[in-house]
Amino acid sequence: MAFDPNGDPPPVPLATAATDMRGDGTPAEMMADLLISSLRASDRKLEEYMIPPLAYLAHFHDQAGARQALLQRAQSRDAEGAVPALRGLTRWDPLAEDVAELVERLSRGDSPTMAGVALAVRLREGGTAMLPEVIEWLRDPEVTDDDAAYIAGALSTMPDERVTERLLQEYGQLLDPQMPLSLRRAVVRRLADIGTMEVAPLLLRALDDPDTDMSTGNAVVWIAMVGLWRASEGFRHGLDRYCPGPDPFVADSRHYVRLWKAWWETAQNGWPPEDEHTDTPSTGPILPPAYEGTPPQ
Repeated sequence: MAFDPNGDPPPVPLATAATDMRGDGTPAEMMADLLISSLRASDRKLEEYMIPPLAYLAHFHDQAGARQALLQRAQSRDAEGAVPALRGLTRWDPLAEDVAELVERLSRGDSPTMAGVALAVRLREGGTAMLPEVIEWLRDPEVTDDDAAYIAGALSTMPDERVTERLLQEYGQLLDPQMPLSLRRAVVRRLADIGTMEVAPLLLRALDDPDTDMSTGNAVVWIAMVGLWRASEGFRHGLDRYCPGPDPFVADSRHYVRLWKAWWETAQNGWPPEDEHTDTPSTGPILPPAYEGTPPQ
């Protein structure tokens, strides 16, 4: 649910029994009281409607009661209820001090699901400096693909940073085929967006990824080809045929993998010859929208 931070809390369905609320106070206070009372109805479907406006009231209307209700829910052992509460609390910057403390604690807790949500928040806040801690967490055998999807979502929306040797090494670790698929797709997309010869060796390595599933238009191997096409700017003569659309790729992905690997071998020695360069602009393939997966609620 998207809200106007300058507007009033949106209308939401409410529990039929909400008797422990005040009859006075500001509109924001009365709405918060009603939502908190409704949240206690123990109706999972109703919670989906309660939590976003409670988070809105906590952040934009400084409703301490709303924040405390969400903090309490986010610390419960019931991940199904705790995850949306934590995501609601961390939706907008800056994080309240008590929320930031909770995020820090949960990111090192014993629940892989809550740690994934919390680490995704810290990754959003701290940028790629958080990657070593994320990589260490991903090595935990109890971390599932669904847990890692929160990290993939955070990676997909982070702004680009200057490429360093450290960053390349960390992205290389995240491209390991043993890493969750959603994460590998997010990383190769970031590399393709950078699209320089600096990241070409990692994109080339991604051509060996087992993921060629184009059902969502986000196969690791295909996005790696798009990234290599971008990286080849300056000596792109004849390379459009190396980067197919989805249908030709699905028909024979290995053929295009071989083409790019052969190109890389010749590119190391300066390819193509000087007189074969062309100034003809080329649009090339179009990447699908960034990370289309939706982290579990």
